[in-house]
Amino acid sequence: EIRRESALKQYSDLVAAARDPIIAVGADGIICLCNKAAVEAFGYPESELLGSSLDLLLQESVRGAHNKWINKFFSSTDVSRSMAQLRTVYG
Repeated sequence: EIRRESALKQYSDLVAAARDPIIAVGADGIICLCNKAAVEAFGYPESELLGSSLDLLLQESVRGAHNKWINKFFSSTDVSRSMAQLRTVYG
């Protein structure tokens, strides 16, 4: 249990220290993690990002297609996959 807590702390510190915006969503498209760089890049407070749909940050014209890609990503059984592996990510 101590090793797990240590690993989680290291992960948390790494995400917090990252200069690049980091946002994580669940299979439902709800934002469950964001770092300070994401807050600064998107201009929303952390309290507003967490628990919101990722649609908040997407142009309306790409929301439907992006939701399909999220569903495909989460339904994949391939453990080594990148969201942008087969697709260009714009931002």
